[in-house]
Amino acid sequence: MKTNKRWIISVLGMLVFILGVSVLAYLKYIPTEIKSVPYYDSVGHFILFGMLGFLAEMAFRGLKKKIFWMQLPVGSTLVVAYALLDESLQYYSANRTFDLHDLACGLAGILFFYFVSRYVLGKSKL
Repeated sequence: MKTNKRWIISVLGMLVFILGVSVLAYLKYIPTEIKSVPYYDSVGHFILFGMLGFLAEMAFRGLKKKIFWMQLPVGSTLVVAYALLDESLQYYSANRTFDLHDLACGLAGILFFYFVSRYVLGKSKL
C-alpha cells in the first residue's frame, strides 16, 4: 500500500483535533456561546468528519478493499466506523446526547468529501 507521509500526518492531526473537541464536549468545556451560531453542530459534523474522510482517502491514495461483496474505500470506511462509534458512545454519556441528525450530517460530509478526494486523486499524481 502506498501512502504519503504528509497526508498521514494531516490525518493524525485532524483526528487529534476531533478527539480534543469530543473530550471537551464530554467535559462540558465547549462554550455555550457557540449555540448562538445557527446549525453549528450540523455544520461541525459535516466539515470535521468530511475533512477527516478526505484526508484519510488522500493518505490511502483512494485504496479500496473488498468487504463481502463490495469494494469499499479504506479511508472513508474507517472514518464512517469512527463516526458511528463516536455518536453511539454519546448514548451512554450523561453530558452528551445521541442524535441521528448529527450522525447523518457526519456521514453526508464523509460522502461529499469522498467525491472531492476522487476528483483530486484523478487530477494529481501523489
